[in-house]
Amino acid sequence: MTDNPYELFELPLRYCIDKSVLRERLQKLQMATHPDRHVRDDAAARLQAANLSARINDAYQQLVDPVKRAEALARIRGVCLPNADSTVSDPVLLMQQMEAREKLASIERNKDIEALERFQDSILDEVQTVERQLDQLFEETVIDEDALHALLTRLRFLGKLKNECARVEAALDDGDW
Repeated sequence: MTDNPYELFELPLRYCIDKSVLRERLQKLQMATHPDRHVRDDAAARLQAANLSARINDAYQQLVDPVKRAEALARIRGVCLPNADSTVSDPVLLMQQMEAREKLASIERNKDIEALERFQDSILDEVQTVERQLDQLFEETVIDEDALHALLTRLRFLGKLKNECARVEAALDDGDW
């Protein structure tokens, strides 16, 4: 069994994937390894099926998460990535992060659900832009590692910002103002 999630799910080595195909293949793989199918097998076969099931779930998590998918594809392509927790040194990105957080804080203070929805839409648009750029980058024969690192850093930030928006939205929905 391969550690390559793309091979396991029989997907082409591309950043953008068809999520409906991914879900179909997940269901097919899960059905084949489900513990109920191995009840009468010996302990070794049950353990093997359980391990395979865990690997399938791990591979799925890598493919469904935009950052993990890019990291997996980079690893498969032989690109060494710096630690995900490394300090952001791009002053433009740092300024954009500060401005985005200030905007979200203002939205939260003003309890402005419409502004929050517009802000969330703008984040989703930006995520889509970064994902298109990642797809193009991975199409190259030689990957620009600095560009990849910058795009991944941006995508991680956008993911955190989406989570913060969800927190603000939940607080607004719950009336925790």
